[in-house]
Amino acid sequence: PSDDATPPTPPEEDRPDVPVVLADEAGVVRRLGPAELTGDAVESAAAQLGPQPSVALVLRNGDEGIGAFNRLAERCFDADETCPTSQVAIVLDSVVQSAPSVQQPAFERDQIAITGLDVDEVRALAAALETGALPFSLVLQG
Repeated sequence: PSDDATPPTPPEEDRPDVPVVLADEAGVVRRLGPAELTGDAVESAAAQLGPQPSVALVLRNGDEGIGAFNRLAERCFDADETCPTSQVAIVLDSVVQSAPSVQQPAFERDQIAITGLDVDEVRALAAALETGALPFSLVLQG
């Protein structure tokens, strides 16, 4: 979360190639780096509503899918200077939909789970990610 009173970046100035300040649906303001992945990297997303609700995310093969995600995951897992919070933000329409912490440095493309959400949040996030055509991005949070 942001530690100052910097106002959120207006939607018309929210560009994926530059750092921005955006709020989540609860109004928490976050400083975000440039986008690392877009919806094009997602092959599928599905709500898993078992004892621990989660979003099962499958990324496309290749450098622009799982390759890019794993480069991001490694930096966030290590909490390097580009990802000091160890979190990535999932942004859709200039709103942070979720900001999960990265729990390991590398993933298999079909073994990614976003946890820590309630059932309604899981359903909403899976639906947003599954729309692939809509512009969303995974960005470093710092």
